[in-house]
Amino acid sequence: MKKTSGKSQGRGDYLSLAIVISLLIGLILSSCARILELQELDKTKENSKNAQRGYSAGRFGSDNLVSNPSFESDLSGWEGWQSSLTRIALADAPDGDYVVRVTRTTGTSYTVDDNPATVDATVAGQTYWASAWVKAASTSSQGKSVTLRLREINSSGVLVKETISQAIPLATTFRQLFITAMAVASGNTLDIRISQSNAASGDSFYADQFILEPAPANNLVSNPSFETNTSGWIGWQSTLARTQLQGVDGDYVVKVTRSTGSSYTVNDEPPTVSSTTAGQTYDASAWVQAASTSAEGKTVTLKIREKNSAGELVQEISSPAIPLSNFFQQLSASITAQGNGNTIDIRISQTSAVSGDAFYADLFVVTAGDFVPPPGPGNLISNPSFETSLAGWIGWQAVLARESLGDAPDGNYAVKVSHSTGTSFTVNDQPANVSSTTAGQEYIASAWVKAASSSSVGKVVTLKLRERNSSNVTVQEWTSAPLNLTNSFQKLSVSGYAINNGDSLDVRISHGGAASGDAFYADLFELKLGDTAPPPPATDAPEVRPFDPDHPVYHPIPPNCPLYEYSSLIVANIAANYTKISIDDQGETPPIYVGQPSDPIWRVTI
Repeated sequence: MKKTSGKSQGRGDYLSLAIVISLLIGLILSSCARILELQELDKTKENSKNAQRGYSAGRFGSDNLVSNPSFESDLSGWEGWQSSLTRIALADAPDGDYVVRVTRTTGTSYTVDDNPATVDATVAGQTYWASAWVKAASTSSQGKSVTLRLREINSSGVLVKETISQAIPLATTFRQLFITAMAVASGNTLDIRISQSNAASGDSFYADQFILEPAPANNLVSNPSFETNTSGWIGWQSTLARTQLQGVDGDYVVKVTRSTGSSYTVNDEPPTVSSTTAGQTYDASAWVQAASTSAEGKTVTLKIREKNSAGELVQEISSPAIPLSNFFQQLSASITAQGNGNTIDIRISQTSAVSGDAFYADLFVVTAGDFVPPPGPGNLISNPSFETSLAGWIGWQAVLARESLGDAPDGNYAVKVSHSTGTSFTVNDQPANVSSTTAGQEYIASAWVKAASSSSVGKVVTLKLRERNSSNVTVQEWTSAPLNLTNSFQKLSVSGYAINNGDSLDVRISHGGAASGDAFYADLFELKLGDTAPPPPATDAPEVRPFDPDHPVYHPIPPNCPLYEYSSLIVANIAANYTKISIDDQGETPPIYVGQPSDPIWRVTI
């Protein structure tokens, strides 16, 4: 930059540091704009891919016919009978952020109803499943009973059939209502509603996540609901008895009574799946209720087990444990087969068993869900999905645990990363999966993450790639776009070109703004080779000099240019080494180099 005023010429004159900094940041802003635009485009494309993955395929609710199941924007499609409806935001809403509050206005019972009917034309013989979540919205309603009801009505408005769920008492936490009904005729309507009985002034309840859908036609369990017998089932350390009881499907359930031991089960025999397909996911569920007072409060789990042709255990997945209560609750778990031709069996297990313990079970379902292909070729991560261990990974200011998850992006397990100290914490590969880089080689990394605690929802995580030399000094680091954690898995991605040959390259996920109780899940780490960058022209090599008031300034910035981080570093670096920048006898500042030596866009002379 030439001087234009004679007053400012001559030895000892200086150009204000503020001017240099402002020009420099202006340059960075303009240069980063296009990069950030491209990053946002990539993010949009990735979100589109995620939307197409279809993780809910084969699971209850994936074919929901209810047009407004969770009241996220309004109350359309719903009305109250002897009640008023209000849309309310609740932190513990089962689905989304809003629920409907149903408040009694008159009478000894009151309801919330879909209007118009969700199903406008039934199919004769078709079974429909329905579900909703409820909790007390007033102290006067606590302990009072609610039911879920399905009504089939013909074209003349005449009630053909009404199916009523098991009644459950309202509590201060959400509980699930569930029912199945088979249509009597074709062309009728089928509506859904929740009814509270013994109503009095002040009563009210919350409702959310209504589901009404055709029952899956591909249930692999041959005798899911014990309507005629208990064939296909055996007890281990228990006896089985078919019992007439209002369950969740039909009029009968199986009663499983402990006979010996500290645990006992009900098992399918023979196994529900006789020949697996490697990579095929199987989704399983069942409903349970305490059948004795001694069993109430004791925990049960649903277990899915894969065995090979020799009868050897390949893997076993357990659902989250739930305490038995005096109403039916659902257990669910998923497994992804590891081999071809293996078997898959299911069972419910109760622990801490003593004489007199018993539980009821009903509506076992196993369906073939998503097909999960094996990780693509070329993944440099040795243990990407934690299916057998945590080998190759460590936590920094964090504790790692391997956990089974039904929605794990790859296989059945993920790593849970829990904060132990500090304001940030990470999961790192150790040792680095790339032990010797190739200069100019692009490395592309990705991983899937979701919140593992309510306190981490909304907090920011990033994926980082770090190149280190043989002295363990960081040469450069790339950081992904920040991502806010949610209760669903999302993908992080980052890439960069190695500067040197023979460096190491490690990968980690970092959680910022950390506090006690924070945790996240991570799964399906991938690190692959991308393009090879051409070497810079021999005549275009940048001048690199040490920091000195009389010499040029050099400061590196990674090519993906996270502006919010590196612009402040540049300013701090200059400010720490200069009070003013000397102007030479010709009235010019020294050149200031910004960026990588191999990237001409960052070499600038002011």
